[in-house]
Amino acid sequence: MQPTSVALLCLGPLERPQILAKPSYVVVPGTNVSLHCWIMQSPGWDLTFILLKEGMTGYHSKRKAEREAEFSLPSVGNNSAGSYSCAYFENRNPKRKSQASKTLDLVVTGFFPKPSFSVYHYHEVALGRNVTLLCSLPQPRPFFEIIVFILLKTRSPEPIQSIQTEKPEVEFPLQSLRVQDAGYYTCIYYEKTLRRGSYISESLNICLTGERGYWAQSRIQKREIRSYKKRFGREAL
Repeated sequence: MQPTSVALLCLGPLERPQILAKPSYVVVPGTNVSLHCWIMQSPGWDLTFILLKEGMTGYHSKRKAEREAEFSLPSVGNNSAGSYSCAYFENRNPKRKSQASKTLDLVVTGFFPKPSFSVYHYHEVALGRNVTLLCSLPQPRPFFEIIVFILLKTRSPEPIQSIQTEKPEVEFPLQSLRVQDAGYYTCIYYEKTLRRGSYISESLNICLTGERGYWAQSRIQKREIRSYKKRFGREAL
């Protein structure tokens, strides 16, 4: 009797996908948002990507692609805010499914009064120094427990910092300031459960002293003002 050879196919774990929101995960109502789900290495065959939303049974939508899929959320509003993730499965046997990506909170602003926003030091600081920005809830305080504060800056597609807390105010430290740190900053807060955000705070203009700091700040400032008004509306500054 001849021995029978058996070939074993060893399948490693599927790459975990990543998710990104464009133009940002913090947007005003009416913005067209696209959620991108992708993997770094293409397996060489088509995949089916699915978009998941917290609190929704099943998947939000699906797309066939080889390495990256785009999910469109046109004119976002209250129902669009939420926590999203994505996954994919192989279009072949065995039909394996990947682990879900990390969650992404899509925050839609304009649902609560704007926070107070201030700076501990003068608006003019030297290159390399530290400054602290303070973002505070309005009074009376909104009735939800877990709050996320977000620091925004012009010409930055993603928030600079975010802090989850139960306190009515947070500090955003800006350390060892560089030339590119000069410009307009604002903050918002949002409720963690439904991802509904406040109106944008008043803006603070951080200027850097010294010849190099002033020259860079004046050159950057005009571009930032145009970008900020386009993103959050003329009333944002």
